[in-house]
Amino acid sequence: MKFALWPTLLLAALLTSCSSLYKPLRVDEVQSPLAEIRHEAMKALPLGLRLSSPNGRELNSLYYIIKNGQYVDAVDQNQRWTAKIVILGERRPYDVEIYVFKEVRVDSSHGIEYRTVGQDLRLAKRVKDELLKRLAQRREDLNIIDDFRVF
Repeated sequence: MKFALWPTLLLAALLTSCSSLYKPLRVDEVQSPLAEIRHEAMKALPLGLRLSSPNGRELNSLYYIIKNGQYVDAVDQNQRWTAKIVILGERRPYDVEIYVFKEVRVDSSHGIEYRTVGQDLRLAKRVKDELLKRLAQRREDLNIIDDFRVF
């Protein structure tokens, strides 16, 4: 009877541990307006914005590699990285999640494809540090009544 319960517990532990395969780096309780966070997040993305969600809260960078400490476009490379910044929360304070995914080239019957093989926390920290630096700097064109809504 005791041994019949072990496979069930093992399966439950496996499923809950794999429920979120990739762990983000987080910036919690950002007090800036959403438009400012989004603007600075786009600037913090390596090589710029490639893709944005319809609501503008998920931002994906262009594909890149690192050469001599600099971001370089990943045209026809066997490995490439992409950064993703996700802005969470319906109002201030917002939480921001940063991911950097590593992809490798795979030849398939459909041609050349890339598959995500992991996450790079070192590069994610670099993006996070850039975002924090940009958010800390006061914007020159900051509105006094930023995001004020009457209703």
